[in-house]
Amino acid sequence: MISLPPMGLGSTPLYPWILWVLWTNRNKLIFENKLFSEEDSILKAIQDARAWRAAQTLVKKPSLPQCMVWTPYVPIANSYTWSVFYDAAWDSSTRNCGMGWQLCDANNSIIERSSSHRRFVPSALVAEALAVKAALVAAVSSHVSSINLFSGCKNLISLLHTQGQDVTLKGILHDIAMLASSFTSICFIYIPRLANVRADLLAKEALFSLSSSATLVT
Repeated sequence: MISLPPMGLGSTPLYPWILWVLWTNRNKLIFENKLFSEEDSILKAIQDARAWRAAQTLVKKPSLPQCMVWTPYVPIANSYTWSVFYDAAWDSSTRNCGMGWQLCDANNSIIERSSSHRRFVPSALVAEALAVKAALVAAVSSHVSSINLFSGCKNLISLLHTQGQDVTLKGILHDIAMLASSFTSICFIYIPRLANVRADLLAKEALFSLSSSATLVT
């Protein structure tokens, strides 16, 4: 059975790792009195499957047609380059995240403002990567050919620049690279968080709405 995206496993089977995690979790419960949730177990199985796949095969990663700008940057309007400002908000206690993005055309007119949320996100960095992916999907849907993406997360921009290895991000980074190949020009640009307040607000509102709905259900 093929594991579908966004897990990024391709033809690598997941079920052996689920069985293995169940067995090791059972032993840890009996001998160490450690209890693991269903979400933790599935996440561990996915991580182990990715690590095994990376160790067995050398897969050529899609190259990102990108530039990287590390200093605060003010976009210069031109006839074809659009801009996306994106951000993520992550709650470490619930592992919920909110994502927000704002898409602007070449004249800096706002074309789309949107947000989304996800449960069981393991880290703030993963939340940022999911926000990038969501923003790129929005840009592709708007048939944009050239785009600048602005974020306040230097760590993620560094990973995108170096195409570094990170087991928890492997599948998402692959999806980002595939989406990036849809553009003739793409730049991932760092800006201070104070210059990204609109996307930050959208992300926090999405996280708050998810937390509020969970409270109401409880």
